[in-house]
Order: sequence, then structure tokens, then C-alpha cells
Amino acid sequence: MVLLADGFSAWLVATMADAGRKKLSQFFSGTDEQGRALRSAAAAAIQLTVYELCPGDEEAAEHLARVINELFEAPTRGGARDADVTASQALEAAIGAQLAVLDDASMTGVDQSAADSLGVSAGELTARLYERLCQQIVLLGSRGGPLEPLANELNHESTHRGLAQATEVIRQVGAAVEAGFAQQAAARTTHGPSAPTMANMALHVEQLLAGLNLGEHEEAERRMNQLFLPLSHNDQRVVVEALTHEATTTADHETQLLACSLLEAADRLDTMLIALEEVEALTASANFSLRSCAAVLMWQWAQSLPGRVPVSLLARLTLPSKEDWYVHAAARAGAKTLLLRRSAARAIFDRMAASRDREDRDYAAVDLLQVAEVEPRAVPADLARKLAADRDEGVAARGAEIVRAIGGLGEREGLDYYMQFGM
Repeated sequence: MVLLADGFSAWLVATMADAGRKKLSQFFSGTDEQGRALRSAAAAAIQLTVYELCPGDEEAAEHLARVINELFEAPTRGGARDADVTASQALEAAIGAQLAVLDDASMTGVDQSAADSLGVSAGELTARLYERLCQQIVLLGSRGGPLEPLANELNHESTHRGLAQATEVIRQVGAAVEAGFAQQAAARTTHGPSAPTMANMALHVEQLLAGLNLGEHEEAERRMNQLFLPLSHNDQRVVVEALTHEATTTADHETQLLACSLLEAADRLDTMLIALEEVEALTASANFSLRSCAAVLMWQWAQSLPGRVPVSLLARLTLPSKEDWYVHAAARAGAKTLLLRRSAARAIFDRMAASRDREDRDYAAVDLLQVAEVEPRAVPADLARKLAADRDEGVAARGAEIVRAIGGLGEREGLDYYMQFGM
């Protein structure tokens, strides 16, 4: 689908050319080639943004793109022009100024703001659109050409900002863990003898996590193991509770992601450390990053302790038509892993295959085909035949591949696989 982006594209070119925004205008050459490159980046940024915010709903994505485009067709509303700001700060502030009206309920004539009706705040939309625009500019500029100077500057500023943010994020996590131990100490003073605790826990956690980056999963495990070594199980639970509280209450996305990463690392060290109730709360969150964390935790359980995974809870996160990709991708990986160990996991794929949404059924077929490549007996033969008879040609073709992959295996083979010593 081609989405409207001409308003945003024209605004971006005009903003770059604005002599009052020296941090941006110094990278504007005014050539037609640069203008086309900026428009291309703007169009791609809008498309990526709306599809992330409206997964599986093209009508909603098209509507959101139209609203964004109209806001950027309006007269420029300001933004940072101070010479002390960086180019990236100036660009983000300019985008935020145009979108700020979304949060203003007085503009709609009713008690609800436009952001409320769209289901996304001006702040979240600003962050997403700015991030996607920068990514596109850096991507296009990495090939050389008219966007290369701006791309290099944005990349440089992003690196420095990331280092500063990482330091602050680690400080916040350390403070949260120390606060958790302080509460524990207070409770023990009141109700019983105190146990030895580590002095200046915040500093200890900061030093332990220094230099840890998101995505360094094995390193996160090593750091958490170092933290846990001198702690009792109860004290480790204090750390987990502090990380969970920080992840679910912080307004900073980077802090949230780090707390979630550490929770996942703690779970890999001890599968029973995180309570089911905590995972349920993450699953029910309106925040996609927290739901993604819940999906990853259940995926890890499917690998290490399959019987612990509540099938119905995991199933809530697996529909691509209703979930963010970062959520359903991890949840579906957990479902595939679980199907290799528990036949009850087929309920997840039954639900996907019965969906009215073609995307859900197609993902079900793709996932079952991947399971068949690992263990054909784990794939329900009746479900494979159902997908092979799907009304959508593409889904039916994948279903036929599954039928061929399981090679005529039926329900008997499935029972033998899951219940080798059954009656």
C-alpha cells in the first residue's frame, strides 16, 4: 500500500533549509538530488512508523499516515533553534512540535484528544517517527551521496547520546535494586533478625553492569551470575522484584529494556526465580516491550522447563494480526519449542489456523513447517490437512508443504511420540 507522505516530505526539506535551524541547515545543499533523498527517507519513515503502531491493520495504518501527513502540512509550529542543541535534538524537537497538537483535547471539540482516539500519544509517535527517519537517513547516507554528511552527524550524535543514556540507565537500575534491599532490611528489622546485606548495593550494581549493552545476552548472564553468587534465593528474589518494578514503572524506554534484559538473564540462570504472577502482569501490559519480555520468558521456559509454560497465557501473545512483531515473534518461537515437548501446545496453532485473518493462518503454516523439519511427529496431521485446504491459495500451498513434510504420519505416530509409555 502506498501511504501519503508528501506533507511530511515537504516539511522535512523546508526544515532542513530553514536558516534559523543552523544545526540542520548546515547539512542542506539545496540540490534536487538531496531533496529527493530526503523525501525518500521521509516516506519510508512514515510507512515503517504506522505499520509498527498498527500491526496487521492496513486501514488503521493508512488512517494514521494520513493524520501524520496532515499535521506536517500545517504551518511550522517551532521546535529547538538554540545553537547549543545538536542536529538530532533539533530534528526531534521540530517533529515533536508538529505532533504536539495530538495531545490537546481542546482542538477536537470533545473531551478526547486526537491521540486518545488514535491510541498513541504525541510523545510516542514523535519518538517512533524520529527514530525511523534517522534510520532511513543513515541508511541512505551510508551509501555516499547527498545525505552522507547529515547521516554521519546523526550517527555520531547517536553514539554519544547512547553512551550517556547507558550510564544513566545503569544508575537507575542500580538504585532500584538498592531500594529493594532497603525495603527488605526494613521488613526484617520489624519482623525478625536481619540478614547480612551488601553495602552500597547501587554502586556495586553500577560497577557490575558498566559497559553492558542491550543485546549482549551471554554477557548479561555472566553479570547477573556475579551479582547472584553471594546472594541467597530470597535475596535474588529481591533483585528480580526490583527489576520488575523498574521495568513496569519507568518512563524511560532504555531503562525498561535493560531491566527486561536482566530479568531474562536471571530467568536463564534459575527457571523458578520469576513468579508466574509476574509474567502474567507483563503479558497483560499495554506496553509492547513488557509483553515482549513476557513472551521471551515463556520461550525460555519452553526450552528449559516446558511443563511450566501456561499454554493459554502464551497463546495470548502469538497472533500476528493483533500483536507487535517483537511480541508475537518471541511468543511463536516459544510455541514451536513447546510443541516439540507438549502436545497441548497445538491449541496455540489451532487458534492461529482458525483465525479470520490470513496473516495468522499463514504464520501458523510457516511455523508448523519449521516444526516438521525438526520433528515431523510433533505436527498434528489433522491441522496440516486443514491448512492445506485453506481458502487462501498461499496458505493452502504452505499447508500442502507440511503434509508432504510429515510424510503420511497420522495421529497414531503423534501419540507414540508424546506418550511412548502410555496405555
